[in-house]
Amino acid sequence: MAKIFSAAILMSLSFYCVPAFAGESAFSELEQSGAAGVPAPAPSVSEAAAFPEAEGSLDLWNEYIGKNFGGTPARAEQQFYKSAGGEVVDTINLKNILDKSLRSGLTFTTSANTVHVSGAEALNCPNGGTNCSSKDKYFLLFTTAKGQTVFVRGKDVANALFMSGEKEISFRGDVEKYKVRVDVVLSNPGTSRLKIETSGRTALNVSLNELAAALLTKGRPLTVGARHNLYYNTGVLQDAQGNGRFARENIFIFAQRGEDSRQIVRASQIGPSGVVLPSVEKNFGFRILGDDLEIYAI
Repeated sequence: MAKIFSAAILMSLSFYCVPAFAGESAFSELEQSGAAGVPAPAPSVSEAAAFPEAEGSLDLWNEYIGKNFGGTPARAEQQFYKSAGGEVVDTINLKNILDKSLRSGLTFTTSANTVHVSGAEALNCPNGGTNCSSKDKYFLLFTTAKGQTVFVRGKDVANALFMSGEKEISFRGDVEKYKVRVDVVLSNPGTSRLKIETSGRTALNVSLNELAAALLTKGRPLTVGARHNLYYNTGVLQDAQGNGRFARENIFIFAQRGEDSRQIVRASQIGPSGVVLPSVEKNFGFRILGDDLEIYAI
């Protein structure tokens, strides 16, 4: 029984990620707010070492989060050896798709707001570096129709078996406060439940599969090459206490409609001269001209 309980402690900790990009430290002035809460207890190193089978369960959880919400940095190669003047096969107005996934369509209603639920990964670890696991980077984002975004670190609200975590959040103009938690199912992560509750009622109760599906519809379909859904988002940073903020860095997320991992590219890596993204598309180049992203044959 002691072994089961210690394993349960370790299982309670997980949630999302992507490696950060070096040099990111500034926060943007975009409208945002945080909320205080009590994180779920963390296991000791000795507990983790004693129960490797629990680590295996966390691997399944992290794999799900990474596949549906995360990504890996894509290498951008300047086109010094090829002309960037090939036929343009697609043009995307970036203003039209910026942070579109924040308005996911998966919503709950408060006394004064309609709140959209989304997910994002921070570009950095709590210690400011980049080398940490997915459970240390995943955030739930709650964006109101009035433009306020509340960040909740997934690690603070994920729970399994005997352990639990929740965080209280509020929105401007509302008298009610809301408790956020995720009931984790390690054996089948997509069926884990995201629950938003307030006094006397449940505002939202959905599976992580439902959240992933809602975000999938917000990607801009690309029909060239491997057929991706494209997202153009403001990056998220976190401080040492795990408080989330918007960065001044915009990122592209290429989510392939298949089993391959999602690819993350900083907007600053792509300029008017064009780049090749070998892990995204081998036969097309990418360039930003004004407010447009152009995809062209090479």
